[in-house]
Amino acid sequence: MMKRITVLTSIILFAVNIYAAPSTTDLNEAQVGKLATAYFKSHPEKMLEIMQSMQQALKEQQYNGVKRTLIKHRNFLLSKELPEIGPTQASKTLIFFFDYQCVYCHKQYSELEQLLKKDSSFKIIFVPLHLFGQASLYASKMGLYFNHLHRFSEFNAALEKENLIEGRLSDRAVNAIALKLGVNLVEAKRFINSKEANDLINKITQLQAQLGIQATPMIFTLPIRQTKLTVNDIHVIQGYVPINQLKSLI
Repeated sequence: MMKRITVLTSIILFAVNIYAAPSTTDLNEAQVGKLATAYFKSHPEKMLEIMQSMQQALKEQQYNGVKRTLIKHRNFLLSKELPEIGPTQASKTLIFFFDYQCVYCHKQYSELEQLLKKDSSFKIIFVPLHLFGQASLYASKMGLYFNHLHRFSEFNAALEKENLIEGRLSDRAVNAIALKLGVNLVEAKRFINSKEANDLINKITQLQAQLGIQATPMIFTLPIRQTKLTVNDIHVIQGYVPINQLKSLI
């Protein structure tokens, strides 16, 4: 409703600015409506321009709110609680919100990995979500366990290799990968069911909600060495982006 009011107000003001002379500053609502209707009947293309402009402004406003939330949680995102892959001397990081069953996350990570081999200026911080349900949640917790062991990259590579996307993933498949990598499954499950793991998952889920993430992949670029950040320092990459376009965004 608020969006409609904002757009309507802009349209009316636009029409008034075009038609209203100094003596028409006291126009009532009906008169303003007639002016707007008359103008846009003669210039329908202007309506489209205004709508597109307003949509872009609303999108930027929404993104700025998301960026401010990200800045607020910067310390958590850059902490060692979350898994990361990449050089320690990197000047920026890509905050990668993903789901292990998401086909586009799988494809996006493959391309991020290619870029990572050629570009030492960034690293990837992984924020696992469970939008696809229980199997994704279990895989997320197992990934956090491997991060606890400082072996996340091994687990992530092994799971990505199996291509267990969109319904193919299961707790059993995750356990099989963990066993293949030589971990003690009893110890792994103890961590998975621990307060530490559940608290971390809850923090991630709360952050996901505050950022309004309802689909994956979602990537944010975040400078590491700057002490004070503004919304202009952060870039939002929503949805899958082809590798050539990804290079320019990073």
